[in-house]
Amino acid sequence: MEYHKEIDLKAFLLAAGYGSRLAGISSEQPKPLVKAAGIPLICYSLAMLRAAGVDEIVCNLHYLSSRIVSFFEENNNFGFRISFSFENEILGTGGGLKRCRESFGDEGFFLINSDIITDLDLNSLKGASRVALYRSETPTVSVKNGMAVDFKNALESGIPSSFDYMGAAFLLPEIFDFLEDGFSSIVYTGYTSLASRERLGFYEHNGFWIDAGTLSSLDEAERILNGEAAFIVRRTKEILGL
Repeated sequence: MEYHKEIDLKAFLLAAGYGSRLAGISSEQPKPLVKAAGIPLICYSLAMLRAAGVDEIVCNLHYLSSRIVSFFEENNNFGFRISFSFENEILGTGGGLKRCRESFGDEGFFLINSDIITDLDLNSLKGASRVALYRSETPTVSVKNGMAVDFKNALESGIPSSFDYMGAAFLLPEIFDFLEDGFSSIVYTGYTSLASRERLGFYEHNGFWIDAGTLSSLDEAERILNGEAAFIVRRTKEILGL
């Protein structure tokens, strides 16, 4: 199933989590506002969305939500039209998106985590429901014939994993047919359901990517962003006017 309609691009930005893997740091501030190379993590995702032509963002919030709202207000929403989905009880990546079903209508949209740093061009994902993958030494995603077919062998495909999920995707409205209300993971509801029907494509990114959601990966991101990946810092500042 391909998607060709010309639309104002929208995105769902995941920013509700507790940041428990950043023990100590996230007890004082929400994970999206933790800095890497002097820039809040969420800004790296926002710059990617701006570069992809996204106009409108739906952002889910739970933990220390008022600080994230204030951050956007202080920066004039970085020029985006933004709405917030406040979760009284955290709903996870699947339930959080399901709650915002009406915000996306019949349009395809980007989904992105707020703690990834990468030089991925999000437009590489557009067209069909497609996840961004990165070849890894600790892989979790299996692929076959150009499609993502399993996640941690949840579908018992037996196909060896080769990639990690990068925390970014382009999704068609079909994803909502498989999401669940309440707390749930988009991976083990929506993605696995699409994969089992051979309806989840993938894009292999060969550039830079790091999930900065742990203390060790945050330290690694800091080191690389001040070295070989300094161009991402410069680009992010330029795009967002930081």
